[in-house]
Amino acid sequence: MPQVLDFAAVDDIALAAERGKPITDFVRTVEPQRIGPLVEYSFLREQYGLPALSTSPLAESMVQRRLAVEQMPEVLDAASKAGGNVHLAIAMAYYAGLRRSEITRLAWEHVDLEANLLTLPEEVTKTWRTRKVSIHPRLKAILLSLHGNRGTVRTVMRGNRADGSCDPDKLGKAVDREMQVRIGWRVGLQRLRRSFVTHLLNKGVPAWVVALLAGHSLAIQQNCYAERDGGKFADAINFLVA
Repeated sequence: MPQVLDFAAVDDIALAAERGKPITDFVRTVEPQRIGPLVEYSFLREQYGLPALSTSPLAESMVQRRLAVEQMPEVLDAASKAGGNVHLAIAMAYYAGLRRSEITRLAWEHVDLEANLLTLPEEVTKTWRTRKVSIHPRLKAILLSLHGNRGTVRTVMRGNRADGSCDPDKLGKAVDREMQVRIGWRVGLQRLRRSFVTHLLNKGVPAWVVALLAGHSLAIQQNCYAERDGGKFADAINFLVA
């Protein structure tokens, strides 16, 4: 049975590559499962000239779980008409690559509208590492419309919890229901996050930049690579559908 390309497998490959050990045979036994490890493996391929992974049914199904660029106008238009938390959540997932838990934890203190920057502190991210993402113009317009009426609620996404925050599971279900009604199929916040990653990669944004923006572990651990070309990091978001 081929080994799944998870984050642990990518770390093993990176360690072997750094030590100059032959890993071709090992790589051939690995099948991709998720976008995150594939992005990190792409990063390693650039660094060490590793072989491409062969296409498998598992890889094909993974690719199908992201939206085509041609589908995004319909999704974004439906989200705009839905408004409220649904619109904001879809924009954060696609334009910033935020996970569902990160969307509901993001606070106004993490949003710098003048610098066009979201700064997710370690307690907000899944990897427990601070991450910065440029704010796409479409997302900025939504945030600006909400900023003046934020009141005393700390989080950007408002909900029914005692502190005014939103439950991530309820948010995900609300997005699914709304999109099912408006366009006839479920979009899914994780699917939008995968689309964020694959659309940037398909536009030629370097894998190390995408990995940093998406908060994947390997590239963050080796964040010195972010210094190679700060312009690529800052401008990457603008490749997404406007």
